[in-house]
Amino acid sequence: MRVVIALILAVAAIGCLGFLVRGALSVDSDLHVQRLDLLQKIANLDDGLDRAVTLEITSALLDSRKQRSELSVKMGDTLEHLESGPLALRGLNPDVDAALDVFQEKIGDKFGLAFDFESKTNRGTERLIRSVDSVTAFIGELVQISDDRQVLKRIRNLQYALTTYSVSPKPSEIISSTVTQRTEDLRQLAETQSAEFQRVADKLFDSIRDVETDKTELVQLLNDYLGIPTAASLQALEQAYIAHHETSVEQAKQYQSLLAGYSAVLLLVLVWLGIRLRRSYSELDQANETLEEQVQERTRDLSQALDNLRDSQAQLVQSEKMASLGQMVAGVAHEINTPLGYARSNGEIVRESLRAIHGVCEAQHRALELMNTPDASEEDIAQAIQEAYSLESQTQTSALAVDLDNLLNDSEHGLSHIAGLVESLKDFSRVDRSRQDLYDLNQGVDTTLRMCRNHIRPDTRVSKTLGKIPEIECSPSQINQVLMNLITNAAQAVGENGRIFVHTREENGGVSVRVLDNGSGMTEEVRAQVFDPFYTTKPVGEGTGLGLSISYRIVEDHGGEITVKSVPGKGSEFAIWLPLRQQKEGDAVPFAASEDTALAGMAS
Repeated sequence: MRVVIALILAVAAIGCLGFLVRGALSVDSDLHVQRLDLLQKIANLDDGLDRAVTLEITSALLDSRKQRSELSVKMGDTLEHLESGPLALRGLNPDVDAALDVFQEKIGDKFGLAFDFESKTNRGTERLIRSVDSVTAFIGELVQISDDRQVLKRIRNLQYALTTYSVSPKPSEIISSTVTQRTEDLRQLAETQSAEFQRVADKLFDSIRDVETDKTELVQLLNDYLGIPTAASLQALEQAYIAHHETSVEQAKQYQSLLAGYSAVLLLVLVWLGIRLRRSYSELDQANETLEEQVQERTRDLSQALDNLRDSQAQLVQSEKMASLGQMVAGVAHEINTPLGYARSNGEIVRESLRAIHGVCEAQHRALELMNTPDASEEDIAQAIQEAYSLESQTQTSALAVDLDNLLNDSEHGLSHIAGLVESLKDFSRVDRSRQDLYDLNQGVDTTLRMCRNHIRPDTRVSKTLGKIPEIECSPSQINQVLMNLITNAAQAVGENGRIFVHTREENGGVSVRVLDNGSGMTEEVRAQVFDPFYTTKPVGEGTGLGLSISYRIVEDHGGEITVKSVPGKGSEFAIWLPLRQQKEGDAVPFAASEDTALAGMAS
């Protein structure tokens, strides 16, 4: 009975804890950020629609209908997320639903008004274009009738102001008053001209009134569309949602406070139960205390001994690897400095060229600003255009852009070369790779030869025959270290006009690698001790005698086998066999070195 009661209490405690945890974690911060991003996206699309409609007023010069259609489709797709899906705001609370209803109503009104907007703007724009064409035709007739410079100047001023007025989406009060003033000036001057001039001028004034009427209708259409307060209703929706989120956060904080108190109570109960259990087993602990101390002491000694052994082994492997890497630093530094030098030089050239292009852009920008300034004189505009054209001709930006592209391509090639060297060096320096990685041994051969290139004499020929082999399961950095030791030893063994051969192939359920050289070879006595630790034939201070010993250990740990054959005065061959997958101890397939090696060929 006591056990049943205890189980019921435990289940109730866990259920209460789960309820409090769920309440404390009820606020999803990532979801909140995504919903705010969705509202911002809708605001951006609404602004884009307003800009597209504004530009559509001048569709004779800029076709924005396609952009408006695309934005309308995107807006419709985005609005669906507010109603359903993981980001939906519908159903959060009544305030959010009410604000969402208002926004949906306003955006629906805007879409409804935009439905017939295109046809109305098409008709209005066509009438405006015809009116502007009529103005241009009548101005041409007036220019032919009169040769008075003052008259011609006022006609040109009126034509410039009217053109600015017609192409502006929403002409300002200054532009409109300028058209009115210059029209009145020309009207007063026309009274002093011939009857033919006055007749054509009257037609011109009628066309100007048509332009103003048509433009007013288009602006009214735009004002009606932009007057729908979608931005305000969207902001109200966002504020309602933020208020809902803040309320949820406050509730979550309350749950967190309750969870903290409840957890403290549970902790005290557990402590009390622990004390009770401790008292119950105190006698048993005292009886086993001596035995437990002995076991712990022996366990600590064994753990310390194992850690020391592992540390020693890791230090030996790493010291040998770093010694080899240290010898390659000078060569790698030279390989990096060469492409880095011309990449930096190209960067300086690009910087100077960009300054010249920036000057051309500034000159062109000044000319455009003058062209859009109503009171700018034609002489200033012409001079600014001429300066921009002259500067562009001197700079020859098109040809310069091609040169810059070539310079950047050269720099990118050099930086890619540097990146490859750094990546190879990084792979070699890492010792924390798992033996469960799948690795292409051909890639390891290529990487090792690239890293050892500075240690190979210029007159030494390196021949590699890489067969089609499967990927093996191994520690890539350790296998690369083995390959590096063998290739470096071969490079040191050959003399002038030496040769090094590297072969890979699939063999006996695994992959084999052979490194051969036509160097001095080894005697049978040396060959028998070549894998012994600290054994070396090099002078004191030039070799540690650990390279081949560590290589032998690495291959053996991978379930493989390494063998050596040598003929004094002819050369040596080191052969490695590695299984395709790491197997349990004793399951590795034995490696049988082939008799048809290249030593016989080198001997001949």
